[in-house]
Amino acid sequence: MKESPSSDDAVHLYLAAEDARFRGQYVGAIALFERAIEASGPSPVAVQAHLRIAEIAAGPLNDTVRARIAYEACLAPALRTHVSAETRAAVEARLAALH
Repeated sequence: MKESPSSDDAVHLYLAAEDARFRGQYVGAIALFERAIEASGPSPVAVQAHLRIAEIAAGPLNDTVRARIAYEACLAPALRTHVSAETRAAVEARLAALH
């Protein structure tokens, strides 16, 4: 089964974002993760992109507000079916730990 072009685009953008993150280009990585979210719609790619944004925001960028927004997006009804119970628990714990 062939993926739709938007799904292909989302995966391509997600991988480009991972590459930017690995190189320490955090702001650019977030922009690419956001584009991947838009291209993928509610999907596992969107969940993973939100999680990466949260990790970057909470870590290298020290932006707890942005991290909270990204974690909360993973718990939104549109994405809930794409988040395992274990990941949901980890997201909730990380949200509780943000100051």
